[in-house]
Amino acid sequence: MPQKSSQFISVGIPTYNSSKYFESCLKSVANKKMINQIIISDDCSKDEELISLKKIISKFENNTNKEIIFSKNQKNLGGFHNKLKLIKKSKNDFIYILDSDNIAGKNLDSVILEILKKPDPNKFLYQPNTMCLFYNYPKLAKLMSNFQKKYKVKFLKDEKALNFNDIRNSLILNPGSYDISQFIEDDVTLTTELDSDFLIDKWIFWLLNCGNFIVSKNEMIEILDKKPSFSRDLLSIDAVVFAYHWLSSGKAIQILESFYHHHRKRQDSVSFIEKENSTYATEYFIREILNS
Repeated sequence: MPQKSSQFISVGIPTYNSSKYFESCLKSVANKKMINQIIISDDCSKDEELISLKKIISKFENNTNKEIIFSKNQKNLGGFHNKLKLIKKSKNDFIYILDSDNIAGKNLDSVILEILKKPDPNKFLYQPNTMCLFYNYPKLAKLMSNFQKKYKVKFLKDEKALNFNDIRNSLILNPGSYDISQFIEDDVTLTTELDSDFLIDKWIFWLLNCGNFIVSKNEMIEILDKKPSFSRDLLSIDAVVFAYHWLSSGKAIQILESFYHHHRKRQDSVSFIEKENSTYATEYFIREILNS
């Protein structure tokens, strides 16, 4: 009997010259019962990277009952369009986008089950409330996070759903290192409904840029079909773009307390390589959020 798409979810893993991290990522989802499809889309990596990726995938294909699909883009699409491609390829109603240098949480099955049991799970884009930061040893870093804050980022005090106004008000209350007055138009009236200690660590753009979300395939595609496309420099913070489009369509982001992943810290990440574009894009979306 075919497996119903409402009983399982897909995992989408975008890759780009990240084969040395990929095996740990794939291993973290390959044994999860609530996942029946893993899709990998490579964004035009170097030839030697592709050879390494295919060797790793082949090893897992022989040791799992999950459908594993691999494809390579003919040209570099960038993170946003590569992830959108993964969403469109999902055979299930829901997909978990997991960056190839990160590692899924051990309790991912229970998180997925919690989402699928909701009365109307399509309403939300689901994001983790915790990122366990690490460089090379995720288990050790998670253990050390109990003693040193540098190993963990926790976003909210309480599990909740955030709409566009919540994000806007949070940005007003806690603008990070930005002087938001330079982004606000003269006729904007500022109203706040959130407590100033709404966020535990960081500021709201850390949450928006967290990525590694679970979302309804059809809902996301329907939203993006109605939205204007952005230039490549604005898409450099692709996770923010997905979140922004979702929120500006009137939907909410559900932060789940039990949802977490291991987030790899690395000096060769896209955020470092495209730092100039990322700064420009962040300022663009700050302006858009504040003045909408």
